[in-house]
Amino acid sequence: TDITLYIGYSVGGGYDLYGRLVARHIGRHIPGNPTVVPVNMEGAGSLRLANWMYSAAPKDGSAIGTVNQGVPFMPLLGQRDFAEYDPTEFFWLGSANEEVTVCVAMDHTGITQFDQLYDEELIIGGTGPGADEYFLHGLLRGVLDVRIRSITGYPGGNEINAAMERGEVDGRCGWSWASVKVTRPDWLENGTINVLLQLGLNKHPELPDIPLIMDLADSERRDVMAFAEDYK
Repeated sequence: TDITLYIGYSVGGGYDLYGRLVARHIGRHIPGNPTVVPVNMEGAGSLRLANWMYSAAPKDGSAIGTVNQGVPFMPLLGQRDFAEYDPTEFFWLGSANEEVTVCVAMDHTGITQFDQLYDEELIIGGTGPGADEYFLHGLLRGVLDVRIRSITGYPGGNEINAAMERGEVDGRCGWSWASVKVTRPDWLENGTINVLLQLGLNKHPELPDIPLIMDLADSERRDVMAFAEDYK
């Protein structure tokens, strides 16, 4: 029996690449060595897929999914209008990677340092309420009081990148560092983007000079930041 691995984003982004990588190899570790077929089901930062998995997907093991890392927490954070599922009812298989994510701005904005966001607005692209950037931009605004605004509705990371190139949005937040290096190495090499902030409990060794979100929070707000980073 074949297994379908549903991917909650469009083709070509980081989650899609990880999902297809898992689909290529995981069948060898399942009794019977089934063929695992990747299928994209984008929408609302993978909440569309999470809702479908919960309410309509086959419950015989023939359907598995890869969703945004924040999906288990959406019902806990008051997103009941979007998250129509109980995350405790899912069987969580694991994660393909543990990542540091970053916020970046296009160079043409003139924003090169995170501190500028206290005075200048950064408009970031997003997919929907299930995605990292949806949650993180609210966290940054609410906890650090910076000027970040999110425009959502893009199917996946590739479409957000295209919107950045067209000038529709100024940057991205919650973009995994590994995905930046794999999907847009030229942007790093030619200075098209500036990395403003890294989000994680510890700095990535390749980003020693980029501020860490935990370093920007005062002692009263560190617990909020720690929770936000632990969920990843």
